Amino acid sequence: MWPIPSNAFKSIPSVAGSPLALCAYVATLVAHVAVVLNKDVLKRVKQFPEKDPLSVPPAHILETRSAIMSNVGARLAVLMCSAGFLLAGCAVPESPLTKREVVLPAGAAAGATPYSPGVRVGNIIYISGQVAGEAGPDIRPQTELALKKVQAIVEAAGATMSSIDKCTVFLTRQTDFAAMNEVWRNAFPSNPPARSTVIVGALPRPELVIELECTAHT
Repeated sequence: MWPIPSNAFKSIPSVAGSPLALCAYVATLVAHVAVVLNKDVLKRVKQFPEKDPLSVPPAHILETRSAIMSNVGARLAVLMCSAGFLLAGCAVPESPLTKREVVLPAGAAAGATPYSPGVRVGNIIYISGQVAGEAGPDIRPQTELALKKVQAIVEAAGATMSSIDKCTVFLTRQTDFAAMNEVWRNAFPSNPPARSTVIVGALPRPELVIELECTAHT
């Protein structure tokens, strides 16, 4: 009797699209064959008489030897399928959900800074802290320019300002909080992103009064 269940092949279409799943499926079928053959070998061996093994018909000996060889072959096939399964797992191409890509805004050169302006991993965009000391010492123009820099990075990644999900704002002066919020409302007139605001003792350069970093999605 064929040792594989009659409904075993009904699952093939559901795993054919995945090499790993198909390999595991084949390994399971071969393992099933090995178990059935192993039971067949034990059954045949038990039929050998204990006191007079020479009385066993040659045909029965040949059949038993054939069953043993089939069992060994099935076990080797299981090992080969398992090895193929592991190799296939190592060779799986990088998933779009984990692909990492540096995002550069228009006009920015790769390697100009020791960090990337933005990094996209799958559909998540991580935006480095943006500063705007060149806008002057006032909080309003620095906030506006920093937000424009964030926008340039987000758009370079194929998203928009409405795709920003979370921001962290660093201020050097607590008194700038209200003015920063006024500019912020203009940039996000509806459905603004989640945000944290932290008052810090200083930023990397003395002329900086604000730095903001964001996370967005595509």
